[in-house]
Amino acid sequence: MLLCDMNKQFAEHFRALCEKHRVATYEHPDCRPYAYPTLRKIHIHPVTCEKSYATALHELGHCVLRHAPEQPRAWKELLAWKWARANAVVWTPGMSEFEALCLGTWEIFPSDNVVDVIQCAHQVSP
Repeated sequence: MLLCDMNKQFAEHFRALCEKHRVATYEHPDCRPYAYPTLRKIHIHPVTCEKSYATALHELGHCVLRHAPEQPRAWKELLAWKWARANAVVWTPGMSEFEALCLGTWEIFPSDNVVDVIQCAHQVSP
């Protein structure tokens, strides 16, 4: 499949998932991708490549999973990436690299166990 065809498929698939889950989108190339789960709305860059597709799915995952502000951030990030990976048409090596880079900012890895991440988030320093 040609790259432009794949990118078109990514955009169409993402729109279909938003419609299915009743999540509104604001798309702008200069916005900061962000999810507002309680409003069922996300801000994303237009889906034009595998990186923007992965990011859009990740933000959509926050809404579909109904993340709340009081939940540990690292846990929400890991779960949203796992949701994105599970719901993508295809998960490319480039998407995996981007996922790992994003999760690395929270000092977690795509292979981390969700239970371990939440237990670590709730540990109190001595």
